[in-house]
Amino acid sequence: MTSAVPRTLDYRDIQGNLLSGYAHPHVAHVFGAVSATNVARWRAALQALDVSCQEDASRGRVARNLGISHAGLRLLVPDAAERLAVFEAYSSGMQARAQLLRDPASVPWSEWAPRHVWIAVHAADPSDRTAEITRLQTVLGDLLAPTVLSGDALIDRNGFRLEPFGFRDDISQPAINGAPNAAELLRGGGKLDAARKCWMPIAAGEFLLGHPNERRRDVLSTLPALEPLFENGTFAVFRELVQDVPLFEATLSAAATLWRVPVDELKAKLIGRYADGRSLAKPDETADFAYDDDPDGVRCPLGAHVRRANPRLSGEQRIIRRGMPYRRPAKDTSESGADEQGLYFIAFNASIEHQFELIQSAWLNESTGGVPGSRDALVDGGGRRGRALIEGDAAAQRDAIVLDLPTFVSCRGGEYYFVPGLRGLQRITSAA
Repeated sequence: MTSAVPRTLDYRDIQGNLLSGYAHPHVAHVFGAVSATNVARWRAALQALDVSCQEDASRGRVARNLGISHAGLRLLVPDAAERLAVFEAYSSGMQARAQLLRDPASVPWSEWAPRHVWIAVHAADPSDRTAEITRLQTVLGDLLAPTVLSGDALIDRNGFRLEPFGFRDDISQPAINGAPNAAELLRGGGKLDAARKCWMPIAAGEFLLGHPNERRRDVLSTLPALEPLFENGTFAVFRELVQDVPLFEATLSAAATLWRVPVDELKAKLIGRYADGRSLAKPDETADFAYDDDPDGVRCPLGAHVRRANPRLSGEQRIIRRGMPYRRPAKDTSESGADEQGLYFIAFNASIEHQFELIQSAWLNESTGGVPGSRDALVDGGGRRGRALIEGDAAAQRDAIVLDLPTFVSCRGGEYYFVPGLRGLQRITSAA
């Protein structure tokens, strides 16, 4: 590979919700299957879809995004799919990577196999979402599957977005070089320089194809032939995660009583933040911090979720997160009767293998802190119980705490998608 020169980002070509997230608090995910008999219909439908670009990300009451699985691309544009086969995770699909990801055997992968085309509808109001879903179902007809996955932002009294366990979830997004919000996110969202003093933006190629990454390489140069169809595209990770909120609350309440610590402190030690977003590493900050002066995990445990997922060592292995919570009646009415809650986890990255999968399989699921069998409290352990270590503090006369972890978060499937740039999408729809 040859060294690549940074390029100006084309906001008119990059899909919205990548460089900066939508403010829309409501989402619906609709899916469709591509077959040999409906390829022409899908190409025509995609031409008329009106996918949103970054330049228009803050305009309008409804925004649309599009992703295509490798199985779907193989039917729509066989040559392009063949070239993208060098990206093993994308070409294999999430089900084939389930063992690596520690996903349990119970995941209903058959529900995800025909979801070749993913259309995300972001709306300012539930009525706008309903109207757009109805319009898509009318226009696309039987191309769409009947299942629609809807989610709504959880917003606290200060206007911050939360995830179902009650923790603030709108921070620690990467500051991407050339993105409209790079300056706003720089302190804490960027990378530290060699002296570990100044924050710098992260190379756009860590997230967008056709741009140099942190190693000054364009991952598209690995393709047998450079294909403009892929420029300004990215790879999306879509995972449906069920969060057992009652189990989380009951387990940590019992553990807090046993260890004689405040339950909010125990939760913070597992996550690495207080519920309001303040970091344990630097309690007066939500973003502008690193772990350099806490090498032993006394303040923020080595195995805490945010420390595992983003150790703040470099600009590599970062992902853009654009998830949305959901809530719906529990499928099994014989249980407590509580609504099922969870997260439609969505991440964008230029390399699924070296970004999302490395974080998920190694950083979150492997032992850390010197405790065999430890894992992140917020990942599906694939049916195995885990352990979490909360390091002690001799100065504060606090003993170490070891917690046995049930499964708080379960994966219910997902898929990897290619999210093309707008010009790339035009090539897909016009392919002969």
